Amino acid sequence: MDKDAENTYTSIHKPPYTLIPNELIRDNTISPNCRLVLMYLLAHKEDISVMHLYHEFKRYIGKNVMHKIINEAITAGYMKRESYMSGNMKRFKYYISEKPLFKI
Repeated sequence: MDKDAENTYTSIHKPPYTLIPNELIRDNTISPNCRLVLMYLLAHKEDISVMHLYHEFKRYIGKNVMHKIINEAITAGYMKRESYMSGNMKRFKYYISEKPLFKI
């Protein structure tokens, strides 16, 4: 057996926590719901769709309120929305940051 092959491993452990900056947690310029949604999004490594957000928070936050929260995050600079065309459909891509990097 190859000695190097004996010393290799694949980790299946992922840390069960996310580092969230205190600046975001304590940002009183945005609503508590906005902070919650931002922290939820930051805790995911994979892309999350807006529909996923609706389903995840539907017991507490309706679609209209979720749109307001997303717009609030964009206005505050934590999120950026870019439009693009997919066939003849207008789509949106959202970018999120743990700091208000996108503030205009």
